[in-house]
Amino acid sequence: MLAEFPEISSEYQIRISHLDGKDTMRIYVETTGDIDFEALMKRIAEKVKSRIGFTPIVKAVEVGVLPRSTKKTARVIDERYNEE
Repeated sequence: MLAEFPEISSEYQIRISHLDGKDTMRIYVETTGDIDFEALMKRIAEKVKSRIGFTPIVKAVEVGVLPRSTKKTARVIDERYNEE
């Protein structure tokens, strides 16, 4: 789904959490600073909701902020069952 947005790099991270009795999904994407971050985040959230019926929180960050993907890099992190 994210590949449909040419404004973002191939690096992304999805974090799933449980907050106040409900699950939340945060999607972090990298992009350059020459686009409207707010408009991009809204378009991505709308696309995800239309496909899976769940509205994520989308955060656009500058290229280089997210960990680079390797075989061991976790792109999807489920924090719902982490007990501290």
